[in-house]
This record gives sequence, structure tokens and C-alpha cells, in this order.
Amino acid sequence: MEKYHSFLTGKKIIFVGPCPNIKGSGMGTKIDEYDVVVRTNNAFPVPVNLQADYGLRCDVLYTNCQYYRTQHPLPIKKLSQLGLKFLCMKSVLINEKRNYQRFVGVRRIPSGLCRSVNGALMGVLALADMLIGKPNSIHLTAIDFYASKLPVFKPGDYREYYEGYLPENIIQEANINNIGKRDGHNQVSNTKYIYGLWKKGLVTMDREIEDLMITIVKSGNEIRGRD
Repeated sequence: MEKYHSFLTGKKIIFVGPCPNIKGSGMGTKIDEYDVVVRTNNAFPVPVNLQADYGLRCDVLYTNCQYYRTQHPLPIKKLSQLGLKFLCMKSVLINEKRNYQRFVGVRRIPSGLCRSVNGALMGVLALADMLIGKPNSIHLTAIDFYASKLPVFKPGDYREYYEGYLPENIIQEANINNIGKRDGHNQVSNTKYIYGLWKKGLVTMDREIEDLMITIVKSGNEIRGRD
């Protein structure tokens, strides 16, 4: 854990989410110029048709339990050859962790992060974890606090993610198990946490994200199904 946080110390970091809101932006080159590029789950390697907007690099990959459960063993050797340095996981089997460690640094995300957040999401946990390393800066892009996600699940509708982010078996599982379910992400609680980091100058973000964040926090109401 110390090795990971030391790796982040003094670095300029960009956290690139899977939201399609930067498609057509041409931000890929700018993203790849950061000292450290952080992504989540199935966002690496970046689909070829999105590399001009989302960049190529990924130094750190954060994975949640669902992604690991449905995808393990992960193709870590391939990802390390593409530049991955650290894999940060909510859960991992011991034997697989040992295998992954042959190629990249593997660690469990510290427990107890963001206790004040009701249902802390991966992005929030990743931010809290990265800040332990005292980076120079953290910039957020390609997120929208799940404002584009429908309030009630509709099979086949994954507008909150760019195409290719969700693995096919996760899509198939959701299409069967989530019909009629309301979204369980606590948008307001998670957004307020990021807002607090922003007010302290600990994170920056694209202007569109900033405007949306302020709207959610000031209204105290969720925004869903946003185009």
C-alpha cells in the first residue's frame, strides 16, 4: 500500500470515467499527458474508436466486486504489457492475487474509506484512496454522477456508459435481474462528497461536470435520465 501511495505523491492525476459525455471532445492526447491515468473496471484497454477522446494510457485500474466476480481471472499480463502498473481491488481470491502480482502491483482498497457517504461508489472510493498519497492534483473527466442513468432500469439501456465499457455477461445478467428495479446509486450523497473535495481545492473537473455537481448539491435532489 505504501508503494502505491508513494507512486501517487506529487503527481498530476486524471480520473477518466466511463460516461459518454466526452465523446467527440478530442481530449485523448491531453488525457495521456497526465503523470498518472486512472480508470475503472472494463475501461482498459480503451476501445479503438474512443481513443481520440478518452486516451490510450491506464496506469491504475480500480475494480469493483461485480466486475471481478464476472470477469476473473483478469487478463493482467496483457494489461501490464499495455502499461498498467497498479490494480486496486475491492475483492480478489488469494491465488489470483499472487498470479496478478507477477505483472503489476495488486492491493485491496483500504476499508473504512468514506464512511460518511451513503453507498460510496467506486469513483468516490478511488478518490479517497488516491488522496492518501498526497498527489499534486486530481482532475475528473467523463463522469456525470449517473445523471444520465434512468431512474428505473430498462433492459438494454445503458446510456450512462460509453459503448464497450460493460462486458457482455454483465449486460446479460442485468437484463434479466434488474427489470423494473430503481437505480440504487445514492447520487446526492456521493456528489456531496466530491463537492466537498472540490471546495477544498483537492480535485478539479471539466466545467460541465462542475456545473452539474453544483446543481445537484444545491437542489439536494437527484437528476436522472439526463441527455
